[in-house]
Amino acid sequence: MSTTTRRRGKQQRSSAADAAGTNTSTSGDGAPPTPVPPPPASTAGGAGGADADAQVQQAIARVAMASIRTRDLHDMWRSTLHKMSYLVALLALHQLNGTVGQCVRDAKGINDAAAQSSISGMEMIGLVLVDALPAILGVVVSGLLVKFLSLPAPADFGSPWYYVGAGMIPMIISLHFQTLNSGVDGSSVIASCVSNHEAASQFFDPGTEAAIAARVQKLIPVAIVYHAVVTVSYWLMKKGREQCDRNTELLRSLNGQIHDLKDANNQKNSSKAKPQQKKAATGGSTKKKKK
Repeated sequence: MSTTTRRRGKQQRSSAADAAGTNTSTSGDGAPPTPVPPPPASTAGGAGGADADAQVQQAIARVAMASIRTRDLHDMWRSTLHKMSYLVALLALHQLNGTVGQCVRDAKGINDAAAQSSISGMEMIGLVLVDALPAILGVVVSGLLVKFLSLPAPADFGSPWYYVGAGMIPMIISLHFQTLNSGVDGSSVIASCVSNHEAASQFFDPGTEAAIAARVQKLIPVAIVYHAVVTVSYWLMKKGREQCDRNTELLRSLNGQIHDLKDANNQKNSSKAKPQQKKAATGGSTKKKKK
């Protein structure tokens, strides 16, 4: 019985010592363990914020590269249009030469057919100018396009070289159809500038079928068509530049908003951390006083 009692006493003393050691290791002064606060929201979401910031920076870089490539493409496009404008100017001069030559041949043919010169030199000049006026204005428009396309980028529709030519387009179209219809002889469908001359129109003879087939046909000036091509091209280039600038501005605005949110979160977390630090400092001083 005495041996059993001694063993039970030793077990109770050892269990009490173990409990006391556990409490000592947990807290030096026997106080309950302090719970560890969870990591702040900025630490938990820091990786996500960094990823979002990196993605925005990559998107800005891609948009900037696309904008550079777009501008390079537009420069090549403008250079091609400028080179083609010289060809258009030559075609406009060719149209003018054909119209003037046909009118002069018709007037000379009438003077040869009549007993005396029915069309004087000044009248011939007037007939040629009236009949070739659309072609003359077409040459002027082609020259304005050459000057407009030679301007450094970014030239737009506000250039005087462009809107002067654009203002001449309706007048050229109207004059073209007026001269085309007024030059039709009453007894045939052959257009000629001398048909408007009252005294000489009766002597007008278009000639044989081969001569009629060889006559120069009045076509709408090529400068009008090319002016429309230039207008559409510059409108598309302008829209492309505006879209690139809009995308860049949106990404920069998004980047600024992300930085503002990060700054707000940092201020919020710092304001939360200060009371916790004060509590921890107060708790430490109280423990020291208790000791």
